[in-house]
Amino acid sequence: MIWIILIVILAIVFISRTNKETKQIEKVPFIDKYSIIITGLNLKLFQGDADYEFKDSREHYLVKNTFSRQSFVQFINRENTLYLKYEEYFMEIKTTFSYNYSGVKDITDEQQEFIVNDFYSRVKEQSKVSF
Repeated sequence: MIWIILIVILAIVFISRTNKETKQIEKVPFIDKYSIIITGLNLKLFQGDADYEFKDSREHYLVKNTFSRQSFVQFINRENTLYLKYEEYFMEIKTTFSYNYSGVKDITDEQQEFIVNDFYSRVKEQSKVSF
């Protein structure tokens, strides 16, 4: 019985912290806060042809679909962390790469430009290919 009470208390604490973080994130729209990253990765990875898609306050995408190739960057937004994941499907070949950037709560334009260049170079050098 005591274990059930402990689990319920932990669940309530977790949910309240998640709701608090979500409210904090929603104060500034993602596309406004990270506009340099979105535009920069679109230009570098997709030659400006990707579409921005909004799923919810935490999850966003840059997506490019062509006849034989599908590729996207997934953005997962936390209060002080930005998780980026690149995936590309070309016929039966899958290319993936992901990386976290922390300290983005009060991100500057220079930091966004650094993230664009860093993530782009990491995708080109460290992507994993699977069949």
